[in-house]
Amino acid sequence: MDLLTTWIDRSAELRIAAVDATRTARALCLLHDLDGLRARRFSEVLAGAAVLASELKARQTLSLQVDLDEDAYHVDATPTGLLRAMATGRSHPSVSTRVHARRMDPDGVSYQSVVQVVVPAVDAALEAYMRQSEQQVCRVETLVDLDAEGLPSRVRGAWLRGFPATPRDLLESLFQGWAERKGSWNAASPWVGLPLGPWDALGSLEVEAFCPCDRHRALGALVALGSEAIQEARDRGEEMEVVCDFCRKRYAFSPQELSGSS
Repeated sequence: MDLLTTWIDRSAELRIAAVDATRTARALCLLHDLDGLRARRFSEVLAGAAVLASELKARQTLSLQVDLDEDAYHVDATPTGLLRAMATGRSHPSVSTRVHARRMDPDGVSYQSVVQVVVPAVDAALEAYMRQSEQQVCRVETLVDLDAEGLPSRVRGAWLRGFPATPRDLLESLFQGWAERKGSWNAASPWVGLPLGPWDALGSLEVEAFCPCDRHRALGALVALGSEAIQEARDRGEEMEVVCDFCRKRYAFSPQELSGSS
């Protein structure tokens, strides 16, 4: 089972969110035919989005896109541990890393920001985004191991931060203690071995892939193509189909179904 946990120290000045998203990342890499470096980066963005979404309000979604080299990695993550993701090629490779984040409410976009940084690592880019866009001193870490087939065999992510009034030296102690363990932490109890604490659990939940696409939304995508395209398909007696970019589910619509859509 993939797991997302959140913690606060007893003094209520430090927070940790940690995720193990191995099964979810592996399944999505297989779905999108990703391996090697692309699978690693895809999994890193997935883990990063999961922890950054942990502090969202109920019913909000973090829509995170990281453009790196020739690819764009897009993840939608909710504070309840639901994830969907895709990777697409870019027409113009970039020497910088572009992070585009949006917070989505049921009524639409409540906040969005774009940051470009000259760093090749996903976690460093996400950390720079939080520092520049959210004015938040924090530490983001993503750790991905690949197996002999180039697929993720272990995927972890962590987000360490304080509050506006948290003393800087206390944050630095947390960051230094975290770094000294050299990645030997787990999402179930990420605080073990830290020189700070004790830590209290804020939450623990299962992480899983989920896509909210359905036939109604798919039909809406066809309608967005315009009445002329739909009319041409009806005249030819052909089906029209929509394939979800995230979950690859196929929705087919007969000429009869299309007749009432325009």
